Amino acid sequence: MTDNEHDGNSREGVESGSAHSGNEKSGRKMNKKLNSVLFILGATVMNVGIMIAMLLLLATLYARFLSGVFGQGGAQVALIVIFFVSVASSYLFYHLFIKWLSKKVDMDKYFDPIFRIGARKR
Repeated sequence: MTDNEHDGNSREGVESGSAHSGNEKSGRKMNKKLNSVLFILGATVMNVGIMIAMLLLLATLYARFLSGVFGQGGAQVALIVIFFVSVASSYLFYHLFIKWLSKKVDMDKYFDPIFRIGARKR
């Protein structure tokens, strides 16, 4: 390879690098939007997973220790109570996790806001 060929290649790299750096800001914006969408999907899966785990845990504890205490009508009420407790506990665990995560990670650096407050005012 001669010096002229090498210079031509290095100019292409610089030119493509400068063109890339112009799109870097829009690329970061897209990454932040994609991060936001993936975070919402992951958080939803985590929240549903916690809810199902709590539902199974509480139903197992009920079946193991309290199933003989209540009749069939009591079991129906217990199932409804177990469901609502599992929903509330999954919200509590999710809320505590997000609070902990927001202390550890700068959310504004990686995620775009989902709703823009000023966008509707015109």
